[in-house]
Amino acid sequence: APPAGATVICASVAPAASKAAAEQKTDAHIDRKRMLVEYVAAGENGVTDDEMTVTTGLNPDSIRPRRNELIDAGLVEATLKKRPTRKGREAMVWQATRKAMEGGVQ
Repeated sequence: APPAGATVICASVAPAASKAAAEQKTDAHIDRKRMLVEYVAAGENGVTDDEMTVTTGLNPDSIRPRRNELIDAGLVEATLKKRPTRKGREAMVWQATRKAMEGGVQ
């Protein structure tokens, strides 16, 4: 038995938590790949976050973090263009970088 006052973590919970974390990482990877395909397909026209949500079906709350990861990887960049969202607000247009276009989508 554990010593008095010791915290015991259920052995069956720890692997489940690890599995959930791994699945989240896999989901993020899949989402980034889906988004990169859209950025590359859009070419110089680019894509707004709102358009990305419509095209991919991804939750709007997951678009920005995945886009920022693609920016950090040098695969997506901001343009000087803006387009209206479905709600009529101005939105930044993002596009695949030359690196993404030349490298193709892996």
